[in-house]
Amino acid sequence: MLLRGTSTRQATIGRLTWPLLRQLMAAGMDARPRLLPDLIAQVDRELDWFDRLLAERGDHLVGRAFGRADLTAASLLAPVALPQVEPVKSLSAGIRWPRSLAPFLARWSDRPTLKWVRHVYEAHRAPLWRMAVRHG
Repeated sequence: MLLRGTSTRQATIGRLTWPLLRQLMAAGMDARPRLLPDLIAQVDRELDWFDRLLAERGDHLVGRAFGRADLTAASLLAPVALPQVEPVKSLSAGIRWPRSLAPFLARWSDRPTLKWVRHVYEAHRAPLWRMAVRHG
């Protein structure tokens, strides 16, 4: 997924260096399995906070119309919410979450926050054909 849209040369270099880059990234982020319970609890707390924020503010994070805050939050949460609109749907298909996260992803999918993300994408992500007609 990271190499989508790159040149053949860049894609080849990316594929060859990925195993090393992955190890370096994991080491740099201190990604260890024993940290998973604490990280899951942290995500739960953040989703609780965002759920409360949405309950207070409604459909939009700032003001009365869709804006930058909504776009930013929805974009950052899309890999977890997995909106089923293109091109996000195709990109999300390339995400391979560790099996150990499956129960948490399933539990989180019905959270108000992730439902909001999917709604934002459905309401504000114009299909590519409609964008082409507008700008073409």
